[in-house]
Amino acid sequence: MLQAENLSYGVRTAMGKPTGFRITNVNFRLGQGYLMVLLGKNGSGKTTLLRLLFGLYQPETGEVLWNGRNFSGAGEMAKSDIRRDIAYVGEEDIFFRQKSIGENAEYFGDFYPDFQFKVFREILEEFDTDTKLLEKTLEELSTGEKKQVQLAFVLARRPKLLILDEPGANLDAVFRVSLMERIQKQIAEDKLSVIISTHILEDVEDIADYVAVMEGGNMEFFGDRDRFFEWMGKEQGVWK
Repeated sequence: MLQAENLSYGVRTAMGKPTGFRITNVNFRLGQGYLMVLLGKNGSGKTTLLRLLFGLYQPETGEVLWNGRNFSGAGEMAKSDIRRDIAYVGEEDIFFRQKSIGENAEYFGDFYPDFQFKVFREILEEFDTDTKLLEKTLEELSTGEKKQVQLAFVLARRPKLLILDEPGANLDAVFRVSLMERIQKQIAEDKLSVIISTHILEDVEDIADYVAVMEGGNMEFFGDRDRFFEWMGKEQGVWK
């Protein structure tokens, strides 16, 4: 289970100066085998929250717990151990830029006992991604191709928690369908837990078990899909 308890964090510039934007008092729990859609407009705090959940940012108050272990307050060795269970795909590249995709997958796959190169290749084929990309370096790939191979890699790791920041960006509708089918398969087989951030409201109806809504750094709503649509009927202003 993933738990966020009273999370608060003030965003800073690269020079360390406060920007004035804050994540404030975020609370939720997500059990194994469930998918949560994190909704919000650009600048609402979605990416900052996901970075807090993955331990890339340190909360000023509160904590992130993974299966009862304090992830946010752990040392680097303990965080590395917990991250074997968790996969995160955001804007950053997770592979070395000048190595081939195949070399990257073999190198990083050694850090994860459940990773199989054969499964990585199979997922690429499910995505209808040209496996000749395995011979290319990250620098030679388009933005969409980078996203496809990195999503295939993290899924081939068989993580217990998958955190995806706007996975549909720069990808076509056909790929999005293939990605969601693969995610649903691993939810069924592995009890994978998933958090997907998006600003696309239709994703809720298609895939969500639970929904969280960010607005101005606050989590304005958290609940199951049915409760979300009831809430939406009263809070249309969030999307205007």
